[in-house]
Amino acid sequence: MMSGAHLDYAEILRRGPFPGCVDPWAEAGRYFHQLHGGIISEMLTRLNDRLIETPYSAGREISLQIVENKKPDLFVVSDHEPEVEPPSLPWDFRQAAEAVAALPMVDLISEEDALDAVYIYHEPTGEVVTVIEVVSPRNKADLADIEAYRVVRRRWMRNRVHIVEIDLTRSIKRLVDDPQIDAVCYHVAFHLFDQPARVSTIDCLEAIGRIAVPLRGEVIALDLGDAVSGAYRSAVLARHILRETDYAPDALPFPSLVTSEQRADLSARIASWRSELSRLREGSG
Repeated sequence: MMSGAHLDYAEILRRGPFPGCVDPWAEAGRYFHQLHGGIISEMLTRLNDRLIETPYSAGREISLQIVENKKPDLFVVSDHEPEVEPPSLPWDFRQAAEAVAALPMVDLISEEDALDAVYIYHEPTGEVVTVIEVVSPRNKADLADIEAYRVVRRRWMRNRVHIVEIDLTRSIKRLVDDPQIDAVCYHVAFHLFDQPARVSTIDCLEAIGRIAVPLRGEVIALDLGDAVSGAYRSAVLARHILRETDYAPDALPFPSLVTSEQRADLSARIASWRSELSRLREGSG
């Protein structure tokens, strides 16, 4: 049987040096690839728990970022027949999001994301209502790929599908071209077919928090922070990063996008985490 100190050591190791936040070292492609699938699975579990007594259900399909396949990463479909006309009573996504204590949002300024014409996309098995994308860093590297994705995004939105993009990797190129997110590390973009596009921003070492997932005239709360933390813990990424890179500064992806203050904070948290691991390792021995 494991001792209490050993269990505590394992817990601290799984949690990593940045609990509740994005681990900047995990943004490297080889780590984020593991994290990506885990986040989708964690969100899927949480959404289905919330949707079990509603006319909606959540499932996994191929990402819209794989533009050749034209299928969603995580879709929400309705068990009811789709409406032919838009809802007669307007609803306010921002107000609904505030009601579930989601991260604050500001309107996006970018013209290419402002689409007014909407249509229903009806499949034999139900209506696709919402697509949630976890943005892969490699899909932001090429401008041609980004534009191809934007074309797909616009086509789905024209078919009355909401697109939510969760971008948890720092980069210069982004799927959303808007100056309001240039100065922050991460963001969640909400492209609603019947409302203005909006974005919630998350800075380096800021708690990820909760987001509002838009449905038809309503939202459901999703604790994105818990989903990311669950995926991170399941993959034990901190242990792999510690073994393979020792959390060295030269292994940090996109170091130029981290301020000197953030760099100092990163170093302090890693040092504190190492100290805690050492103390617990000695206690378990």
